[in-house]
Amino acid sequence: KISVALHPALIRVPLIVMDPRQGRKTRSSDWFASTHDIAPTILSMAGLPVPKRMEGVDLSRPLRGQKLPERPYAFGGYSNSFFIRTDRWAMSADNRPSHFQLYDLEKDPYELQSLDGHTGYGGVQHNLHMHLRSLIHCVGVDCLARPRLKLTIRSGGRPVRGCFRRDLRVALRGSKRARLA
Repeated sequence: KISVALHPALIRVPLIVMDPRQGRKTRSSDWFASTHDIAPTILSMAGLPVPKRMEGVDLSRPLRGQKLPERPYAFGGYSNSFFIRTDRWAMSADNRPSHFQLYDLEKDPYELQSLDGHTGYGGVQHNLHMHLRSLIHCVGVDCLARPRLKLTIRSGGRPVRGCFRRDLRVALRGSKRARLA
C-alpha cells in the first residue's frame, strides 16, 4: 500500500458475514462497513453481549431481519495518513494534516484529478475534515454525546486573561454536544 494514495483499490475490502444455520441466502450491500464492526458482529453471532462502549456495529443484524444504522461515510487510515469517503466525496491527507486530496466521485469516479485548492470546494473539504475530527473523539456504537467543557478563571469576579497570583476561583460549565448522525 502507498499510505498517501488511499484509493478504493487499496482500502476497499470485501467482507462476508454468514450464518450457517440460515443456509445459502445471499445479499450484498454498499453499506460502509469497517474493521471496527467485526468484533461486535462475532460477539453477537456467538450469543455474547456486546459491551456498550465497544466501537462498531453488529453486521449480523440483517440476518435477523434488522436494519443497519445509517452510516453515510467510511473513514480510516494507514501509516501516517487518513481518509474519509461518502457516496459523493473522497478526501485523504497525511496526519499533520496536510497534502489533502479531494475528489468528487460523481464527476471523477477514478479519482484522477484532486480538487484540493480549487475554488468552490473549500467548504466541502472543511466539512469532511471537521466530521472526521469529531469522529476521532466519538466512542461507542452510538457515538455517545460527551459534554463540551469550558474553563473560566476569575479573579475578583472578572475573567483572568494571563498570569494570576491570588484570589483564584474556577467555574466549570458544560453543554452536551449534539449526537453525530
